[in-house]
Amino acid sequence: MIAYGLFPLFLSRMLNAFSEITPWVSWLLGILLSIAVMYHGVPRVMQPDPAHAFGLYMSTALLLVLSTGLLELVVAFFLQGSWASSSDLFLLLPRDCLFNHPAVALQRVLRPSLVCFR
Repeated sequence: MIAYGLFPLFLSRMLNAFSEITPWVSWLLGILLSIAVMYHGVPRVMQPDPAHAFGLYMSTALLLVLSTGLLELVVAFFLQGSWASSSDLFLLLPRDCLFNHPAVALQRVLRPSLVCFR
């Protein structure tokens, strides 16, 4: 159901190929069309009681707007260069959090300079 409803959003992402259009415009266009598709799709696919159909639609629409908007925000920060790289994020965690994690042990072997805390 979600993949069916997000198809307009995926389709509008093709507008990002043009540099004149900001990614927020393509996201806004896609999410508005996705919400319109979900308005007709939720009652037909899920067949809820009529009393619960609008609430189910609203909660689904809110979840889609928040999750895709947060993803668009992360992508915008990353493309601007103001987002830290993933290797820097590991260094922000306390040493006790990373002590038993197998990925950190592998990083210590492969790149010991990234995981040195002191």
